[in-house]
Amino acid sequence: MSDDDAVINDSKLVLKPYDDNDNYTGTILRLIAMSDTFAMLLIAVLAAFTKPLFAEESGFAAYVYGETSSGKTTATNFFTNIFAGEDNVMSLSSEKKEIHRLSGFRHIPVVVDDLNKTASSRIINSNEAKISDFIHKNEGSGNSIYKGFNGRLNHVAFLTAEYIIKNESTINRCVLVHMREALKQDKFNFLAESKPKYISFIVDYIEWICKNYEQVKLKAENEFKLPSTGGEQDKNIVTSVSRVKNTKRILDVTLSIFKQFMTEHLKIDDKKIYKYINICQMSINDCVYNTSNRVEKVKECGREYVNVLCRQLLSSYDSPVTRNEIDYFKTLKFFRKYGRIKGDCFYFDGTYICVKGKILVEWLRVQMKLEDTPPLGAVIKQLKYHGLIRIVGGENTSTLYVDARPKKRHYFINADRLVEIDRGDNNITELSSASSVTAIRIFLKIPAKIRMFFFCRISVATAYAIPLQQECVKRA
Repeated sequence: MSDDDAVINDSKLVLKPYDDNDNYTGTILRLIAMSDTFAMLLIAVLAAFTKPLFAEESGFAAYVYGETSSGKTTATNFFTNIFAGEDNVMSLSSEKKEIHRLSGFRHIPVVVDDLNKTASSRIINSNEAKISDFIHKNEGSGNSIYKGFNGRLNHVAFLTAEYIIKNESTINRCVLVHMREALKQDKFNFLAESKPKYISFIVDYIEWICKNYEQVKLKAENEFKLPSTGGEQDKNIVTSVSRVKNTKRILDVTLSIFKQFMTEHLKIDDKKIYKYINICQMSINDCVYNTSNRVEKVKECGREYVNVLCRQLLSSYDSPVTRNEIDYFKTLKFFRKYGRIKGDCFYFDGTYICVKGKILVEWLRVQMKLEDTPPLGAVIKQLKYHGLIRIVGGENTSTLYVDARPKKRHYFINADRLVEIDRGDNNITELSSASSVTAIRIFLKIPAKIRMFFFCRISVATAYAIPLQQECVKRA
């Protein structure tokens, strides 16, 4: 490329050795025909490189899962591990801060490898929390500042796992790629031999886009604005979750760009193009269908406890959440002495809504008018399914520090996620996470009487709600 050519990727990593020629067409077509998983992974990698053309602010994670020794890591590494030094690949056994360093890479595929069940339950919980935390920070709306740097990725992450975690909030940010059959030796051999030609294809593909930048960009932008395509099978895909729908649109537009590359640059005849593009489209549809069904299945765990939390903590004019540590400690002391709740029983630390387990189930019993307190295990299980519980070191509880007075075994409920659930359809594209926490802070500054008078739902956070609350604060 000349210095005047357009640039779609600003990565400064060095590629691994590759064949400096265009004799790769047969290899790429064989990869697509060899496995549905390969076809999906290929398009997902191309999306990582080309998404800045049409969907800079959107992202997703390709969640590759299958039985142990099925070849999922080998296949994922073949498509993603193309840089010398392997800096874009991180093992899940790494510390969380090291995994977050992947956020420093822009416009390239990054990998977090090996979620498995061979360790203790505590390590499994910790690893699941790492995965969820990584995906939420990188695939959420707005910026995600982590220890001084922006931890939000601009592109596609890849995860490998032996199972699917039961967390709706995490899964709807992914596309599930199932390794149904273990790779046989001939496929392992083919992948090992084909890496130089595959990297040559990636280089050629990116250079072709740069040379045809304006044309490809305009076409991609126009297609991204249209509804998803995919023929008859597309009609069966459940797209009630907006993030899953958005992921499919990114993959569909990427496939369209790839088709244009095959036609204009590789000069493949129309019959062959139809055959291989159709394989890729079917693979995308299958993966998206699997993902949306899984999200719906996770929802079957119920939401009765979550709904009460949304209704009372966010929307009630008499919310039991406080930022006054003295009032909160008085509530704890009264409960220990009398076994009843008097006063504000949830404490908001600016990010999380904190509560003791026994107080949570007793509060739910009163709010839901139950004869007995609901089982704490069932309540926490539901909250974890919906991505509401912070997990530290594999534990569901951690210590709350208020004015150097530690209070152990508190559950930390994610306020951002609670607002997101309350708004419905798991869609937070209109409101950044920072705004949702700001809305809660504003609400908690309003005296109870003024809350009752205005009775404004801060969880909806529409264009008029926050200004109204700010006016409440001024009047207060």
